[in-house]
Amino acid sequence: MNAGNSSAGQGTEVPLISVLLPVHNAAAFLSEALASLVEQTCRDFEVVAVNDGSTDQSGALLQQYAESNPWLVVLHQEKSGIAVALNRAYAVSRGRLIARMDADDIAEPRRLELQAEFLQTHPEVGVCGAWARTFGNGPGTVIRAPVADDAIRAWLVFGSAFVHPAVMMRRDVLAQLTRPYEPAAPPLEDYTLWLVLSGLTRFHNLPKVLLRYRRHPDQVTRPNQTHAGEELLRLRVGLLSRLGIDCNAVERRAHAALGLEPAHGARPQSQEVATWLKRLREAVPATGWCSPAALRAECAEAWWRFMRSGAGGPVEAWRYLSASVARPTLKTCFRVVRLALR
Repeated sequence: MNAGNSSAGQGTEVPLISVLLPVHNAAAFLSEALASLVEQTCRDFEVVAVNDGSTDQSGALLQQYAESNPWLVVLHQEKSGIAVALNRAYAVSRGRLIARMDADDIAEPRRLELQAEFLQTHPEVGVCGAWARTFGNGPGTVIRAPVADDAIRAWLVFGSAFVHPAVMMRRDVLAQLTRPYEPAAPPLEDYTLWLVLSGLTRFHNLPKVLLRYRRHPDQVTRPNQTHAGEELLRLRVGLLSRLGIDCNAVERRAHAALGLEPAHGARPQSQEVATWLKRLREAVPATGWCSPAALRAECAEAWWRFMRSGAGGPVEAWRYLSASVARPTLKTCFRVVRLALR
């Protein structure tokens, strides 16, 4: 298998959708992923799969599928990482809409149809994601990403607001970039892309489960969680700086503890976190990034994430409620009880 080899000839008609499928040692699950694409209700698509230096039977499986499915284009390369694989797939793809998929996930039958339909009827939106249901290791849960552009932008202050393999994007939006994915950014190439695209287009997530997101022991994980956490914080603080909001060392530590993924380092005092959230609630909407209502809602969720990761007990429950960051809702009442009884 030589880098640069490809299979499955591309037809003369330009497909509506190109699905970018990076593959690395996914032989155990690849057939299920490809079968879910065969079953799509929308048939106007191609799949550009990049075999990224697999040492199992992934390459052979892709070749076998390509022989009977002319919509599948297969590229082979030495192991170069997901960002390089995605950029190469994008360069070869022809669709007006670009969908992502991972080789160990399963697309629901109407996934491509519904996302393409939304983008075609909402020309102002350049990125359309969807909800996903986890399966495999552990109990299945639904990843409910924020839906509207306003809520997505509020979420981006704290981390990624999309399930990356469930996203569909417009080619004409991506074409404004030198390349969609930054090879130096893994494992945060997706969050980096959303921050870049935030200045070019609007976002949306369909509130429907359109992808089954597999969790398994062999899943690609971040080799250095501490480094990844530091890089994520750098990107999040960079967004604030771009909006004209600078933070000191105490505020930076507080912001690190409010991410959508576990933070590393010393845990800040709850009062420091509450004070920082109150400043964010005023400063971010003032820049026009998102509405005050969206930012208040997301700050309330960030406050809960921080407090529930602590020790719990009646004192912590009182701190959670009295900081005035939590919203006066029934959900907040239940959360107070959970903290108090822990």
